[in-house]
Amino acid sequence: MSTGNFLTYLNSQDFVVIRTDQSHGGNFAAKLVTAGDDTEGFYPGALALGPLGYADDAPIAFNSRPDSIAIWTNYNISAGDFGGLLLELNLNGTTIGSAYSEISGTSGGYIRLAIAIDYLNLSVPNELSLLITNSNFQVPSLESVLYVDDIELIYINEPGEQIPNGDLEFWEENSVPSLTGWQNSNFLTYPEVGVSPDENAYEGNYSARIENVYSVLAEDYISYIYLGDIYNENCDDNSLVMDNDQVPTSVSGYYKYECENPEDSASVYVFARYLAPKAFDCDSLFEWVYYLPVASDWTAFTVNIPELVLAEWALNQIPSHFTVAFVPGEVPQLNEDNIESTPGAVLWLDAASVQTETIIKTDEVSRKELDIYPNPADQFLSIQNNNAKQIDLMEIIDLTGKIAMTISNPQNQVTIDTSSLRSGYYFLKTQTQDKTSHTRFIISH
Repeated sequence: MSTGNFLTYLNSQDFVVIRTDQSHGGNFAAKLVTAGDDTEGFYPGALALGPLGYADDAPIAFNSRPDSIAIWTNYNISAGDFGGLLLELNLNGTTIGSAYSEISGTSGGYIRLAIAIDYLNLSVPNELSLLITNSNFQVPSLESVLYVDDIELIYINEPGEQIPNGDLEFWEENSVPSLTGWQNSNFLTYPEVGVSPDENAYEGNYSARIENVYSVLAEDYISYIYLGDIYNENCDDNSLVMDNDQVPTSVSGYYKYECENPEDSASVYVFARYLAPKAFDCDSLFEWVYYLPVASDWTAFTVNIPELVLAEWALNQIPSHFTVAFVPGEVPQLNEDNIESTPGAVLWLDAASVQTETIIKTDEVSRKELDIYPNPADQFLSIQNNNAKQIDLMEIIDLTGKIAMTISNPQNQVTIDTSSLRSGYYFLKTQTQDKTSHTRFIISH
C-alpha cells in the first residue's frame, strides 16, 4: 500500500501514515494523521492501493467479485470534518463496482465498519483501487485522527481474493536521519538517504556522511547539508544569527572527499545576509563558493571571508545572518541551481565551525578612536590612536582585497610612507585584543 509519506515528508518533513501497536488484531495498525503548515499546505493521511491516494500508481491486479468491504477502525474526527473509505473495482480500466463511506465523529474505540459494494453489471473485475483517509482533502484538519486495521473483503456465495497485507502487519522501514541544527537534502531523495551519521569520524562518535544519491524530483544525483535557507534567501533562525558587531570571518573543519573523477571538488557555499528590522527585507551582502579537492584522509580546511568584504561590512552594513552549505560536487559561482554532481561522490564532514570577530562600524567609532591625516594622503599618512587599548596589528588593504602593508604592534602615533602606493581608495584595518575596525582613506599623488 502507498501512504503519501513521500509527498508529505517532502513538503513538511512529517509523516501522515504511522505504524502503531495500538491495533485491533495482530501487532500493528496504521495511524492516519494530518501534517503540514500554512506555507506548504496541509495533507491528510492516506492509505491507498492504486491511483486514489497521493501516488499515481496503477490499480492492482484483482480477479474476484466481493460483496462488501470491512475494516476495523478507531477514530476521532474533528467537528465539521470527515474521513472516508473509497473502493473501486474496474474491468479493463472501467469502473464496474464501488463502495464509499464517510467517517465522522468519535468511535470511542475500535469498531467494525462494513460497506456494501454496488455493481453496475454482473462482470467480474480485474483491477482494484482503495483509499482510506482521516480527513477531507479540501480543508484537512490537524485534529482528525483515524486508526485502521484488518481490512477484509467479504464474500457471500464463494471465496475470493483479499486485500494484500490487509492485516497491516508488514511495513517497510524508511528512516530518515536528520542532523540536529542543520537542514539536509534527504527530503528530496526520500526514500533514498544521502545524508547520514558515520562512525568514521575525525573526532567524537560520528561525522556527517554526505553522498550523492538519485532524486526522482530533481532528476539528478544530489546531496547537501546547510544552515539556514539556501533556496529562498530568507533570514531565519536556522541560520547563524550574528550578535551585535559580530561578523563571520572564516569557516573551518575537517573533511574527506571521495569521487571517481579526481578533478572533481566538493563545495563550501557561504551566504551573508542582512535583515532590515522595519522592512523585514533579507538582503544578500555576500555569496561565494570555495572548493575542496579530493582527499582520502581527514584533511583540515579553512575558508576565509575576504578582507575587502569585511572592510565593506564595516563601512556599510554588518550581516545579521550567516549560512553555510556543504555539497559533494562543484557549485558554480553564484549559481546554486546548476550543481555539477558526480553520482556516488561522498563528502565526510566533521568538527565544522564558524569563526567570528567583533567589527566596529567605521563611521560611528573610528573617528573617535583614530585620527588619520592627511586624507587624501600623498607621501605620508599619520595615524593617531586615541583609544586606551593597544593596537596589535595594522593593515593597509587595497580595493582588490590585497594587503599592501602590515604593521605589527604599532605605537599610538604612527607615520607611514605611502609614496609607493598607487593612487586610489584603501582601507586601514586595526585590530585590538577584542575587536577589529576598518577606516577608508585615499591616496592621491
